[in-house]
Amino acid sequence: MKSTSENLPGRATLLISHVGGMVDLVALPLWISGLIASAHFLPQKAGALVSLYIFGVMISNIALGPRFMRLDGRIVATAGFAVSATCFFTLTHVAGFVPFAALHLLAGLGAGAGLSCVHGNIGRSKNPHKLFAIVNIGVCVFGIAFFATVPHLLETIGVNIVFMILGALMVAAALACALAFPLPNEAPKCSVYNGPMASKLSARIFAFAGVAFMTAAQSAMFSFVQQVGMAHGFAASTIGLLLAGTAFLNLAAPILAGFLQYKLPPTPVAMTGVFLHGCASLVICNTLGLTPFAIAAGSLVFLTIFSHIFMFGFISRIDRSGRMAALTPSMLMIGTAIGPFLAGTVVGAYGYPALGLTAAVLAWTSAGCYFATGIGARDFMALPVGMADAAE
Repeated sequence: MKSTSENLPGRATLLISHVGGMVDLVALPLWISGLIASAHFLPQKAGALVSLYIFGVMISNIALGPRFMRLDGRIVATAGFAVSATCFFTLTHVAGFVPFAALHLLAGLGAGAGLSCVHGNIGRSKNPHKLFAIVNIGVCVFGIAFFATVPHLLETIGVNIVFMILGALMVAAALACALAFPLPNEAPKCSVYNGPMASKLSARIFAFAGVAFMTAAQSAMFSFVQQVGMAHGFAASTIGLLLAGTAFLNLAAPILAGFLQYKLPPTPVAMTGVFLHGCASLVICNTLGLTPFAIAAGSLVFLTIFSHIFMFGFISRIDRSGRMAALTPSMLMIGTAIGPFLAGTVVGAYGYPALGLTAAVLAWTSAGCYFATGIGARDFMALPVGMADAAE
């Protein structure tokens, strides 16, 4: 049976590959914490290493994303994830900033190649919003397992346990792509909606920028959430339990986003989500109480996933060619590459309260970009359903 984005083998492959490629969004706090605690890097250098990985994803995606229809997705994705896996396993046997930096960058280049093909296929599916919600359920399930097991192992084994898990996940993605990478769907004859407002290039530019600012806010805050909690006097084990518990809450985000697809317009949803994200960042960095810290920290990933699924559906619906969807890793990684390094720099110079303010400003700038798309609820709901997700 031919593997496509509409059957089980194809969707399973896209899910596994999406989890592998987007694993940094889950692993950030323990990845950063491990680099600081067991590899003994300063916060700025730890943030820079993760930023190099994310920067590699971005470079690869910018080069390959717009051309994904001309690539052999099975070969490119399989090779990309295999390269990334090799780099992560190698990181367990080297030391020093320069080798770490080179391997982080190369691992990101490999993952970005795979993600370019994966997200392009999702964007060309019959219902991109729904399929993107499905693959994000996989990210949330992985997050539950990751935070339930890794915090304790991190204390005994060190950051190598993070590298081994990430390497194993990349191996799984490479194998899945080799066996059942789906063929992309044919593009609709009318691949871009030509009605008023939705056809504006500015709408796509502001949507791209909005996702970038959103992920910058997320990565800046989430990468240091464990360090902030410990600075407030909370035990590392308590924060680990909190992250594991909130992973179950995060699982509700893609499920809820899928059910609400036709009930809520995407830009107001995304604007509200990132505004609340900014407020949560301020609470995390300024509260001394465990309860408000737990509520705010637990909402970060939920708000990001929920908002991004709606924006992915929005982008795929105003550009059905799949090219914008294929650039999703760049939208995410431009912001995510900046976030850890910016956060480490701000923390080193001004402390954690300044980090909360920085993350809030980034999130609220994202809300402004979503507003500037100029496509409100009425305009979006007027898009022809025959060329969009209602095709199912």
